Amino acid sequence: MPSISRAAPIHFQPHNAHAHDELWVTLLEKGDLDEAIAECGAAIRLQRGNAATHCILGNALRKKHDVESVVAEYRTAIRLRPDLADAHHNLGVLLGAKGVARNHQQRDKKREADMLHQIKRRDFLQFTVAGTALGVGASNLGAVGADPRGSRLMSPGCRRTRVKVARIYLGGPGGGVWGKPNLDLQEEIRSYQAEFDTMKDQFSDVDFVVDQLVSFPRQVEEIKDRLRSADGILAIHVNADLRPLLTEILRVGRPTMVFAIPYSGHGWVELGAMRKQEAGAKMECMLTSDRKQLAIAIRPFRAIHHLKDAKILDLTTRSKHAQYASAVRSKFGTEIKQIDLQQVRDAYEGVSESEAKAEADRWIQGAVEVVEPTKEEIIKSCRLALAFEQLLEKEDATVMTVDCYGTMWDRTIKTPAFPCLGFSYLNNMGLGGICESDLPCAMTHILFQGLVGKPGFVNDPTMDESKNAIILAHCMGTPKMDGPDKPAAPYELRTVAEREEGVVAQVKMNVGQKVTQANLVGADLLVYFTGEIVDVPYTDRGCRTKITVKLDGDAENLWENWGSWHAPIGHE
Repeated sequence: MPSISRAAPIHFQPHNAHAHDELWVTLLEKGDLDEAIAECGAAIRLQRGNAATHCILGNALRKKHDVESVVAEYRTAIRLRPDLADAHHNLGVLLGAKGVARNHQQRDKKREADMLHQIKRRDFLQFTVAGTALGVGASNLGAVGADPRGSRLMSPGCRRTRVKVARIYLGGPGGGVWGKPNLDLQEEIRSYQAEFDTMKDQFSDVDFVVDQLVSFPRQVEEIKDRLRSADGILAIHVNADLRPLLTEILRVGRPTMVFAIPYSGHGWVELGAMRKQEAGAKMECMLTSDRKQLAIAIRPFRAIHHLKDAKILDLTTRSKHAQYASAVRSKFGTEIKQIDLQQVRDAYEGVSESEAKAEADRWIQGAVEVVEPTKEEIIKSCRLALAFEQLLEKEDATVMTVDCYGTMWDRTIKTPAFPCLGFSYLNNMGLGGICESDLPCAMTHILFQGLVGKPGFVNDPTMDESKNAIILAHCMGTPKMDGPDKPAAPYELRTVAEREEGVVAQVKMNVGQKVTQANLVGADLLVYFTGEIVDVPYTDRGCRTKITVKLDGDAENLWENWGSWHAPIGHE
């Protein structure tokens, strides 16, 4: 058999990328690392845009300990294919292991904060508690039924069903506690219950389907069926030997939040190792003296519950949406139902002129100014808004989305009016209105409402590296970005900027507001970044509602790796 050399296949096919591919694979198997890297580079030059090859080249360069080059290849792979899980995973591992984010320039210190986070390991637990500022700040569960004209909601984004939480206190006689071996368990539990009572509004949509003290693993075994019925398990460490009890709880397979205050014992030292095990994939921990964070601890369970019970109405004729709908139904339980234009027209005709005029008057009276739209156009938009509400009520759904510039567009919008103001109306009342049939944004909107009770602002981004900022713009703004029970932000009624027709709310959001932008990619990847609103531009460029967000991380790193056109941003 002739020896393998670079010249063998390339001599005959120098411009054949596949020939280079075959050769570098063979060279890598033989341990000829330098030659393999050279051939991989040749393959990339001949087939630019192949994300997988960049990822593989990064893997090869790791063996040469060329960290900066490895990072560059992984980032290129992510830019070319934002859903390439291997590249995300490998880059995250590399940054953590090598300390690149700590050992180089100041901008690199925040790169991990800008990284794309996979949710298939921790689902929503890491996103809420460890990974993003959405897990802090007040939620808006007190908004239930806040709008007297609105649909009755259990909580923003959820119509009727309650979140099921198993609340377990882990403690036992003789378990001791650091510095207080004679701890009164019942008194300690009563102190927690008193804390829960002070936050009743934060648990208004929660049923504690299990609520008891557990001292021995066999007690967990006895209630396993009840634990499996819960959306999540809140395990409050009082004083028991933590590992045996927690091991038994994790075998149930439900998302679990461990809450432990200081001096409850030394069991926390094992939590990190347990979380890395297969059984700990759905476990997150909050180690804090602030018992108010018990309300935050159950937010991931609420988000999971909302996704499971949510229903999205999608006005489109695109057949490709069926594949995405099937994937999210299988992963999260969310139902996406395609509806047709006639259903919307029928609902529109079912709204009386007087109802539409009354709603139009509310929008006009609440506006700082009505700039371009006529009263007639505002009434039509409000009539469609009320039709959307009726459709959602009839279908027991919570989110409406329209293929505005796709199958519902033919020189102008096919619906009786532009849907933009209708989307703002739904968002204001704790439901969901998403433009352009953007189903990933609709799913992320449901997440936002589950986590903090607030809607998202779907937007198109543009970068400003001179300010380490991103500008987020869209014609459809939501005045009640702080939640249905909070005051509306100032707004003007405008036309859709690029169409010079229709009606939209141009919203002036609050400078200084901390925000998180996120988007669900497929069913397994959640990408996000955080920042602070530093400006609300008022210019005739771009869409109507605009905010400039100074990034907590690095602008260059963000645009190199983001890759999402539409994405919603939410107030903390």
